[in-house]
Amino acid sequence: MAYTSVKISANSSDYQSQMKSAAAQMKVLSAEYTTAATKAKLFGSETDSQPQGKSRIAHSKNHGAERHCAVK
Repeated sequence: MAYTSVKISANSSDYQSQMKSAAAQMKVLSAEYTTAATKAKLFGSETDSQPQGKSRIAHSKNHGAERHCAVK
């Protein structure tokens, strides 16, 4: 049987630097997520506050129907 040996070494200062960079990137990601979640919540609140019933698209489609009569 063949055996393989793998040696892994890490420089402590490089590790610390990379971990600080990762932490900073996670803070940015967290802020972006919070902003996106807030925007989604506000959009949902805006949608919920619109009057119920026919949507504007359905209303505009039905409203224009009387103009398209068959020509005899």
